[in-house]
Amino acid sequence: MIGGGKMSFKIRSAEERDFLPLRKLIRDTRFEHFPEGFKQTILYSFKIQVILFLVANVIPPALDLHKLWGLVFYLILIILSYLFNYFEWKRKVRQITGEFETWKEFAEMYLKPRGCLFIVATAKINNEEVIAGCVGLRIPKEEYDEIRKRANLSANCFEVMRTGVDGRFRRQGLAKKLMRECEDYIQNHHLNLGKCDFVLECPQVMYVALELYRKIGYNIVGVQHEPFLLGLGTLKVYVLAKQFLG
Repeated sequence: MIGGGKMSFKIRSAEERDFLPLRKLIRDTRFEHFPEGFKQTILYSFKIQVILFLVANVIPPALDLHKLWGLVFYLILIILSYLFNYFEWKRKVRQITGEFETWKEFAEMYLKPRGCLFIVATAKINNEEVIAGCVGLRIPKEEYDEIRKRANLSANCFEVMRTGVDGRFRRQGLAKKLMRECEDYIQNHHLNLGKCDFVLECPQVMYVALELYRKIGYNIVGVQHEPFLLGLGTLKVYVLAKQFLG
């Protein structure tokens, strides 16, 4: 929060001039969860810890070294796992923004299809407009078909994507406001859709976001597992849905 007080935000549709700042905001708000992700996928993984422990206790005897070297090898393996996980996390975050390398691709995905949109919240800092947050709606990916059937979601289904709030503007209800804007958009502009459903993904490490989604009416309808460290560790990714009348 800047200045310790409530700020005024302007909500509008994303424009071409927002493209690069948006990509940066989306990357930053995903990568900031790496430390917690490392704990969940590596440090708290029973399978990985057993493997690291066994390796650390096999190498010293094999090399005729003192058993204390086992602790040294274990720490070395943890550091290597951290570095591997760091670059793997960066790669996955790059893949997120890699789905739209140009403004044209971005607009084709979020701005042109019926019912889709991408909105940004802007604020003024030193008389300069900056992007404080963002959220988008798009047609769900095919992997959701099975979940949609199992959860009895309607054919009018939209995927909430790329929700993010700059750390400087948090704790002011901006994420909740952006989510509400998406619902209002569908209800006010697409009344003939009838029943409508929103779906979204939320990794388990995004505790605050998960709590927000559940508070505003989203329910968990599926769980996916994102592999890390050659599949030895996994990160839970919850699929949540909210049903309402458009």
